[in-house]
Amino acid sequence: MIQLKILKGGQKGTVFKLKEDSFSIGRALANEVILYDDKVSTRHANIIRANGRNVVRDLGSTNGTLLNNKPIESAEVKPGDILRMGDTVMSFHIAEPGSPTEVTSVRLIKDKSGGPTIHETIRSSEGSTIFNVGEVSIDSLVAAHRNLEALYRVNSVLSSTFDLSELFQKIMDQIFNVTRADRGVLMVLDERTEELEPKVSRTRNEDEPTQLTLSRTIVNQALHQGSGVLTSDAMSDDRFSSGESVAQFHIRSAMCVPIRSKAGIIGIIYVDSKISSGTFDRSDLELLTALGNEAGVAIENAKLYEANVRTERLAALGEALAGLSHYIKNVLMCMQGGGQLVQRALEEDNIKSLGKGWNIVRRNERKLSGLVMDMLSYCKERRPLYEQCNLREVISDVIELTAPLLEEKSITVEHNLAGQELTVYADSDGLARCLLNIFTNAADAVEPETGTITIKAGKDESANTIFVATTDNGSGIPPDVLPNIFEAFCSTKGSKGTGLGLAVVDKVVKEHGGKVEVESEPGKGSTFTIHLPIDPPAEAQTMPQT
Repeated sequence: MIQLKILKGGQKGTVFKLKEDSFSIGRALANEVILYDDKVSTRHANIIRANGRNVVRDLGSTNGTLLNNKPIESAEVKPGDILRMGDTVMSFHIAEPGSPTEVTSVRLIKDKSGGPTIHETIRSSEGSTIFNVGEVSIDSLVAAHRNLEALYRVNSVLSSTFDLSELFQKIMDQIFNVTRADRGVLMVLDERTEELEPKVSRTRNEDEPTQLTLSRTIVNQALHQGSGVLTSDAMSDDRFSSGESVAQFHIRSAMCVPIRSKAGIIGIIYVDSKISSGTFDRSDLELLTALGNEAGVAIENAKLYEANVRTERLAALGEALAGLSHYIKNVLMCMQGGGQLVQRALEEDNIKSLGKGWNIVRRNERKLSGLVMDMLSYCKERRPLYEQCNLREVISDVIELTAPLLEEKSITVEHNLAGQELTVYADSDGLARCLLNIFTNAADAVEPETGTITIKAGKDESANTIFVATTDNGSGIPPDVLPNIFEAFCSTKGSKGTGLGLAVVDKVVKEHGGKVEVESEPGKGSTFTIHLPIDPPAEAQTMPQT
């Protein structure tokens, strides 16, 4: 028996057990393994068992299938292998018969004949009578107290999170806490397709089948008419006599209620029992109906929160793009001016003007190249590729790269590198990028003719680290800006800077397990110090030595 256990994603902890020799995986309800993940395709992949081998095959999915972090079209999958589809990560195992099943998958079955006529229902929009005790009695007071306590607890739990995946799990937790359901599922309408999409499903009994099948006969009443439906014995209830799926799956007691928000019905909650008839009564239905209303408010609030977060992110992105666009526009204008000088010099055969114009073009070309490299370094998730680096050589290369800027501003560079042999395991490209960004910032900060940049490097034997400190006598960093200096798009250069350089430094150094420290005083200059472990971590990827 094949077993897929979800390790990461909205269904974390879910286990699928499949006895078939071939099964499909995707978002659609027709799949044997249904993943509630927007980045998973409708039919994403399948697994086929043949000749003692299990083969996973991508079915042309939008985001691809990864096996042990490698993209595949078709490959053999073995016990312990890791599959990734969208944001869902699963482990593949061969399960022993009889081992526990944690949750079920969900399938809606369309009834062959027309829907039933239901005579007695509870309309969720009309409010609830769960606190009406009628004639005062001990039993009625106990029931009212139980309902009040349950809804108070539900409200407290559901208002504690705005994460939708976590919220769906908590709603189902409370459903199983306040009802005697054996199985349950929460489904939400997809805003684009207007189809019900399972968000969480659960079974109380580990021996239940791996698939929970719902009758549209029951579901449609809650979804389209907004009524909570209760049947104490669905197999014999004549209200569902036309629905074959009710009898086919031996549902004894079932409840289905709408999830209602201000915008209308956004989904359903379904629970059932296969043990005996009369598991649920009208009080249970009223409580579940009220819980559906509470769930609707909580889901709507979570969606509004997510929408606000997206709006804030878009606003921040717009601001960042505006800053980048302004920076690029300035660089291009400078390049255009340099190009015009080159063109005029060629026409006049003026070598001196030609060199001046070409230097302007080259300097601004380096700015654009640096911007692109910073954007790639900041946006790309990567693990450092460690190799043995001679720190003196890396720093010397950085000084050589910035030589045109140093000469243009007549900046003095001092260092303590002579005679030092400092070796560190690091990603040489990443380390060079960090030092280049810090050094360029220092060169931009100092005044022409009087500017000085001092580089000190050494070992901290007690911490088994190396350090590189770059000090300038420039304008310094304002105190109100200093705490945010490593955040993306925070810049003290105005339109002359992108605000990505130091964010890249902080990211790359942290990827190495190191840290960056800064000391600055307005009018007196700044010191940036990088601390890096001398040795790579045990699990590090290393470049082979030649």
